[in-house]
Amino acid sequence: MGEMAMNEPVVNTEAVPGLIEGAEGKVREFEEKVKRIDARIRQLENDRDAVEALLEYVKKAAERKSALTGLFVQEFEYGTGEQVHPEIVDQYEKRLERRKASIEHLSALREQRLRGIEFAKRDIELLKRVSAVEHWPVYLEAAVEDF
Repeated sequence: MGEMAMNEPVVNTEAVPGLIEGAEGKVREFEEKVKRIDARIRQLENDRDAVEALLEYVKKAAERKSALTGLFVQEFEYGTGEQVHPEIVDQYEKRLERRKASIEHLSALREQRLRGIEFAKRDIELLKRVSAVEHWPVYLEAAVEDF
């Protein structure tokens, strides 16, 4: 019996405020990171949308010229431009793929941070309740609960 009392887990309630403070700090840190991630995702999405529009526009150069033939007198006017070199189109297609990959990566990182925030918030709730735990050796508990 004496051995059981020695192996009883002891809660160091004095450490709880420091743990709560640390968890609250992580929540604030991760919330700031989520804000930065959101801002970067918006930038990347704007660039992605612009590059998609550019690619659609340049890929329709021949179709545009064909559809608008005879409508313009001047060679420099809208609809009469030459096609964009395929290497340039290829560069923009690669840029588009990089943007999509970055958005996907940052979105996954954002979700990870949000899970961390929720986990830490739950820990804070638990730690606040843990701080009420009092250490009672098993033999005292048995004496008090003598039914």
